[in-house]
Amino acid sequence: MFTFTDGGKIRDIGSEILFSTGSEAERLALLYARKKWGLNIITDKGRILFDRNKLERQRESFHRRPSGTKTKDFRGEIVFRYHRDILR
Repeated sequence: MFTFTDGGKIRDIGSEILFSTGSEAERLALLYARKKWGLNIITDKGRILFDRNKLERQRESFHRRPSGTKTKDFRGEIVFRYHRDILR
């Protein structure tokens, strides 16, 4: 727990960060949460939560990207061929 001279407090309880609103503690709690969890956070009145859903969506979109290579077709134009099409 962090206590500031203006009376603001920040409490890290593992799965969420609690803070005093309307003080310097609010800004510092946000910086602390971004350092701890990156941009995967949800802010609410006096607390910051880790957003697991956002992290899962990022992982899914990363794995959905097609893999392939750039090759030239019979006219000499550069095209993108997916690996699954090349293996057939």
